[in-house]
Amino acid sequence: MRRSPSPAALGAVFAVLAGPRATRDCPAIDELRQDLHDGAVATGEPTAEAEEPRGEMEEGEDPEAPVAPAVQQACPASFGNSDIFGWSSLAAP
Repeated sequence: MRRSPSPAALGAVFAVLAGPRATRDCPAIDELRQDLHDGAVATGEPTAEAEEPRGEMEEGEDPEAPVAPAVQQACPASFGNSDIFGWSSLAAP
């Protein structure tokens, strides 16, 4: 097993940044979120709850409730993307 020296022993600095620089907005998702929020505010229900598996309606569910869009068809391909950028003060070998 080969051991590598720690960054502190090398006098190096490393940084990692995750960010949504190249992501795009999806109006279909924005509309769904707004509909869910407006419905929750109007009824006094919580504005968020645990996600449930998709499937057939259960007893007592509202058939008028907003339906999530098909993300791959309704949103740009870069919707939800995030990039990871790294940097090091070490010189290239």
